Amino acid sequence: MDSTSGDQSDIGVIFLSGAGLQGWIWEKVREKINAPSMTIDFSALDKNSSLNDYTNTALEQVDRLGVAKFIIVGHSIGGVVGSELAKKLGKRLVGFIGVCAVIPEPGEAYLSAFPLQQRLMMKLIFKLA
Repeated sequence: MDSTSGDQSDIGVIFLSGAGLQGWIWEKVREKINAPSMTIDFSALDKNSSLNDYTNTALEQVDRLGVAKFIIVGHSIGGVVGSELAKKLGKRLVGFIGVCAVIPEPGEAYLSAFPLQQRLMMKLIFKLA
């Protein structure tokens, strides 16, 4: 998890990276905002972790920011974790930004939100990776 940046306020920004990316991708963005912010560290999780594991890991970390309300910024598959985290934050959530994020319908898989051609290509990429 990155340390906070910006002035203390009642609203903090939580950054969720896409698959295979670490929090460093948000460094330049975080430097430009004037609010407490953090990236969520998922390094303790493994490839067998569930969406619930990712969501709970994020939830455990957000309170360390020391703010009452949050804006979530989710990139790519980080949008899926962000949407689940948003549900758990309830009224503490004041905004959600999806950056190239694909968010499936409730109960559907991540890949189900892609058009057929992209779904097939992503399945191939996941198998090769």
